[in-house]
Amino acid sequence: MRSHGTLVSCVLGVVLCAAIETAYGQQTTTTADVDAALATLRSTAAYERAAARADVVKHGELALDPLVTAVAGRETAEDTNFVLNCVIALGEIADARATDTLVQVLGESNMPMALAAARSLGQIWEGTNAGTPEVQKVNAALLALLHSELPEVGVYMPGVALVQINTIPLARPHGLPVDELRAGISDWFTRNPDALPAPGVRPWQLNAYMALHSQNAAAREAAVSALQQQRPLGAIDATLEAMAAGTTVTPDLRNLLADLSGVPFPPRGVPDDADLVTQIEQWRWQWLARLATQTDRRHVDYALSGLEGALQHYVEAPTDEAAEPVRFFRAALLSQLSDPDAVPATVSPKARTMLNDPLERKRIIQDAVATLAEVTAPLDKTAQLRIIQAQIRHDTGREVGMMFLSPLFDRAYREETPAVAGDMGEVLSRISGIPVALKNISLLDMRQARLDRWLTEVQRLGLALEATGG
Repeated sequence: MRSHGTLVSCVLGVVLCAAIETAYGQQTTTTADVDAALATLRSTAAYERAAARADVVKHGELALDPLVTAVAGRETAEDTNFVLNCVIALGEIADARATDTLVQVLGESNMPMALAAARSLGQIWEGTNAGTPEVQKVNAALLALLHSELPEVGVYMPGVALVQINTIPLARPHGLPVDELRAGISDWFTRNPDALPAPGVRPWQLNAYMALHSQNAAAREAAVSALQQQRPLGAIDATLEAMAAGTTVTPDLRNLLADLSGVPFPPRGVPDDADLVTQIEQWRWQWLARLATQTDRRHVDYALSGLEGALQHYVEAPTDEAAEPVRFFRAALLSQLSDPDAVPATVSPKARTMLNDPLERKRIIQDAVATLAEVTAPLDKTAQLRIIQAQIRHDTGREVGMMFLSPLFDRAYREETPAVAGDMGEVLSRISGIPVALKNISLLDMRQARLDRWLTEVQRLGLALEATGG
């Protein structure tokens, strides 16, 4: 997978070609010509598309709807470079009717496409400098992107677009250091609040930035209030990162974390006087435990987005610290999703590879556990236990098996057939890594006493028995 820097460089190269080669010819009068030009753009090699794109752009507003349709289908598009060129073409045509589509692209995780959309919006609205609702919406979306985690070269796309649209008096914005560009633009919006919409209709990313970093107390309070209404799960990570970086942990931030996640801060069981690093670490574990049980679309989408972002960061800087968020979101998704078919088609190949194998094992184990609860014959129970044992021997089997410790423990505790109970003990031992020998113990109360001691050791080591595997 390419790094952000490489991808952004590709975007800058495409954009530079666009600036040089864009030419407006006479608009044709038929949609057939537009369709033919788009077909040529699609069939042209990615590195040769500038001229083919110019042939589309020359048709002007007649090409607008087909280009918008192509960008709208970006999630299922096999050729993302074609869609990227359509985003650029919308800026070159400079028709304001493309605004909503481009604003949507700005808020998505495909960074090259988001940066191209930022440039296109700058072209469409350059010199507007008006507080109309549409320009306010564009400003808010661009400002949210400006303050997101961008590679340094990527900051200039939304930054320059904001300067162009609002005629912000920053000389040579392309040549300014990134921090100076961001600070100059933020200062201008602080002095010109009417250039932005009300906090309640801003992108949550911008409200999160204002809540965590604004020097204006009233602006911070309004942003926190808006976040409590918007309830974006993504703001949880931004808040934790800011707190870990030294942002003052105010009551507002504590309440915001609790409102968004359902987990209080400081976390339960941690003393109020514990150091902040300990509080944040324990809070993350409690948040993971809760997130893993939330199977609604909103929480699953949050975990998927978190995994994709964490994978991108890890590819750029493969460190133990960068790997931790990958493990966090992967663990949540393995609990939230039932099987590989539940993984959305839009997930990246790398994320799908990380999820498919353990989710297939989860499906098999879950079916076996359900059957185990229904059958009564010892041989039938043994057959299901053999299926579970075959799955937990694989690399990802034990972590999946951990999701089923509770129901398996309950079955073992009530099992009256000594041989079946012995097999259940082997399964519990392999999953937990803590041996519990139940074979050849004929008395139920003696087996239960061993299971009680095993449970005490499991709980002492912090292995959860709450998860039921969905």
